[in-house]
Amino acid sequence: MIIHRAYKTRLTPNKKQTELFVQYAGTARFVFNWALADRINKYNLGEPTNYYEQKKRFNAIKRDEAPWIVDTPYTILESAFKNLDLAYQNFFRRIKKGESPGFPKFKSRKYGLGSFSFRGCIHAEKSWIKLPIIGWIKLAEKGYLPTGNVKILKATVSHRGEYWIISL
Repeated sequence: MIIHRAYKTRLTPNKKQTELFVQYAGTARFVFNWALADRINKYNLGEPTNYYEQKKRFNAIKRDEAPWIVDTPYTILESAFKNLDLAYQNFFRRIKKGESPGFPKFKSRKYGLGSFSFRGCIHAEKSWIKLPIIGWIKLAEKGYLPTGNVKILKATVSHRGEYWIISL
């Protein structure tokens, strides 16, 4: 039997890792805002769009509009598109139910640095976690995350107050 569990703990990244976290959170916010503006524009023009078509168009123009995005892992960009797609699905689901939902909003740095997600090779040890590209990051709590024969599907790193939090 497969058991799915979620874990949340605080990270203690070094200076270089903190810089990467800020860069990746900013990139995820930029992609989300670009995709939301694009969806609004397509809706006003009366043209349909979806997750795959939008991601394909963004990949075609990202080197011209934002060349700094090339240094960001693709899973972070992909998760930003998926988050927007999920927000749209929830919005229309609530409309069908007769509720008065809020339309998806643009993300702002004013309310915190934000978050980003990784998929892929994520490994946890007693007091460390390894994320793709970033490497090993020290955990604030030792022995909290499961180790051994555990498959971690996704990791979301978010900034809360003065701390970086990871959710698995």
